[in-house]
Amino acid sequence: MAIEKLWLLLNSNGRFILSIEKNSCEFLDYGKHKVKVFPDDLRKTIILLKNSGFNIENVIETEFANIISSTKNGGVIMNFEQCRIVPLNDEYISEMSTWQYDAPYEAYSFRVEGYLMNKDIWGIEQFCMIYENIVLGQVACQFDNNNNNMWVGWSLNPAYCGKGMGKEFISRCVDELCRIKNYKKGNIYLRVASWNKRAIKCYEKAGFKYYKTILDEIAGTGKQEDFYVMQIAASTN
Repeated sequence: MAIEKLWLLLNSNGRFILSIEKNSCEFLDYGKHKVKVFPDDLRKTIILLKNSGFNIENVIETEFANIISSTKNGGVIMNFEQCRIVPLNDEYISEMSTWQYDAPYEAYSFRVEGYLMNKDIWGIEQFCMIYENIVLGQVACQFDNNNNNMWVGWSLNPAYCGKGMGKEFISRCVDELCRIKNYKKGNIYLRVASWNKRAIKCYEKAGFKYYKTILDEIAGTGKQEDFYVMQIAASTN
């Protein structure tokens, strides 16, 4: 994303000033040509800046624009012991709806619909991982028919993908789910597309091992493909 590229270009503590014009016009009229306007959303822009590693210093509203002053922090530094799992709510869902993943992971971009929007299971099967004021990831769990084994899944905020924190994120998700569910025995299972080598590598680092291959689909794609089922014993995480 453009904001992440700007973060990479800036020195530590470098300042980035962004002006978002208050233009309610649907088109810009240049005589013979009209250009459709797609105005930026102030709230979503602030969320993107925070998630990309910027500290918001100030937001100034003028007659014609909102001006955001931000600085680049020194890097992505997180104390995962301070991360916690909390129930989903409308605010977190609204933020997750902005999550878009770069190729080849675009199939994982969020679709705020179906199972995810069943509020009856928020805090039971559907959670999110929070670090300070950052929504770090979406987290889910279910139990098999005998309640002996727990199936888990998660999505890391795309602003933090590829930044070397996958193992810590996974381990913290498992620890928090076991704590919330008081789950101390049995196995923990997950499924992952066989082509998703980045995720598989992270799972292996976190202690998960290959169990078997099944046919399944990434939600919303309608495409059956090979998935690896991986497992870890609850007592070893």
